[in-house]
Amino acid sequence: MSDKRKKIRWIAPLGIFLSLNFIMLLFDSTSWTLNFREGAFIDSLMNSKFFSEWFTPYSTPELNVLSVLFVVILLPETLINLIEYIKAREHISD
Repeated sequence: MSDKRKKIRWIAPLGIFLSLNFIMLLFDSTSWTLNFREGAFIDSLMNSKFFSEWFTPYSTPELNVLSVLFVVILLPETLINLIEYIKAREHISD
């Protein structure tokens, strides 16, 4: 795999993560909110103490839940690909 393609492998998830957070920041500054069904699992998750008191980067709990979901999905992928990229560059330079 070419060096440029390996670089894209770790930059793409990071760019997606930052773009999604920017979009959520725009949603947070407007009156747009996501509507979930009452009594669903996501509703009980949003009303948990973690998302209502501890982790509150956004003013709406829906965006807080989505933010954690994106962190869990995209950041490990970014870190794994970045480590592979760094190791490959070190191997090439040796």
